[in-house]
Amino acid sequence: KALAQKYNKSPAQVMLRWQIQRGVCVVAKSVNPERIKSNSELFDWQLSEEDMASFAKINVGWRHLLFPEASVHPDYPFKDELPHGFVVPKGWAVSSSGTSG
Repeated sequence: KALAQKYNKSPAQVMLRWQIQRGVCVVAKSVNPERIKSNSELFDWQLSEEDMASFAKINVGWRHLLFPEASVHPDYPFKDELPHGFVVPKGWAVSSSGTSG
């Protein structure tokens, strides 16, 4: 909330702007006309380098959703974040058709 107050923006706008400045493609969803407008007002301002760096302090070293059942895929992006010695249990392998195998 402090950054939102500093920039006179909503917390959602700050989070969306942070992702944009990181080079992440964001898709904000809302059915509320005011929020839809607010979500589009992200390109006339920037977070400072110091404020961008402050987001690193909230990284506590874990990911909420690892999708370990997908970890056998060669392009799985979070292999380094799986628990040490993690082994995919039998029956977790999923084919490209979405069926177990």
